[in-house]
Amino acid sequence: MPNNEEWSETLVEQKVTYSIEVDGQLVIIEDVPARVNVETGEKHFSPETVERLQQAVWEQYRPVRTIETPVYEYTVFVTKRDSKLNKWLKWMETIQSEIQKLLRDTNMFWEVQDIIRENPRIQKPSAFYSYLGRTYLSHALAGLRRQIKPQKDSISFVGLLVDIANNPEELSRSYYRSLCSHPDGPDISQIEMEGMEELREVGVTGNSQLKDLIQKDDFAPYADASGEHVCPQMVKDDIDKLQKAAKACEDFADKRIAHWDKGNPTVVPTFGELEDCIKLLDETYVKYHLLFYAEGTVTLMPAYQYEWKKIFLEPWLKTGFGSAKGLIHIGEDFDDELPDFKEYME
Repeated sequence: MPNNEEWSETLVEQKVTYSIEVDGQLVIIEDVPARVNVETGEKHFSPETVERLQQAVWEQYRPVRTIETPVYEYTVFVTKRDSKLNKWLKWMETIQSEIQKLLRDTNMFWEVQDIIRENPRIQKPSAFYSYLGRTYLSHALAGLRRQIKPQKDSISFVGLLVDIANNPEELSRSYYRSLCSHPDGPDISQIEMEGMEELREVGVTGNSQLKDLIQKDDFAPYADASGEHVCPQMVKDDIDKLQKAAKACEDFADKRIAHWDKGNPTVVPTFGELEDCIKLLDETYVKYHLLFYAEGTVTLMPAYQYEWKKIFLEPWLKTGFGSAKGLIHIGEDFDDELPDFKEYME
């Protein structure tokens, strides 16, 4: 506990507004002298001031003006807010799973390409390679399109971002801080002696100065000018960046994957462009993962729990008696006489 001298230094004389409800009416008294704790905002009134406040309330002095005050029910507000947040959190679970699978499948496709590239014995024309490429393209383009192109009654990452941009106050600093273990930052009493000496050198001797010096949380870079909720313009910029980067992929998926359009795609995307779009999708998701869960992560690409390429160490075709069945075909003239040996048969 701080001593009296330290405690008195945290209080400053200020004029404040005092409010109280009397018989269902809100009574407001302005310019009330008080001592205010600059760290906590707690107000302290002298006994004389308290007596005058009670007298003013119960004797019902003539007010200098009357104002209308809107009244809100807290439970309704919380229910509405929680409903929106709960919806977003459920969407995040689905979106995370979808992007994670997309990243894993992309990684597997390129790992297989490396296997083929490093083994000259299997570098031969094969319908299987064509099938592998078409299957990956169809799967990856459709998966990217699902996240980039919002549809009514469908879950998508861009659809989520559009909702956030329209309701930025729901993704707030207060929500973010509620997820943090130490939302107010460290207490100066927890600093080691070596650290205390360094703090004193820069003039930090109290908790308020310490908390002003450090960044309390990671929400600030993503907040609007008020600092109270996520910046809607930032969200709109992320939407625009994703949709511009994936425009060619989305157009190709619309005209050749979802269905065969009469018109040709404007641009045929390359494998590299598709991979770049998936990486951007991953990077953008990671930013909002931090805001929703107060957990930092670099990528959604999962770590394999086993060596999935181990299956390629085994022959895929059976060896031994009967293993060539269906691979070798005998011609109809197999038992016919050979002309070159005809004279030996007479």
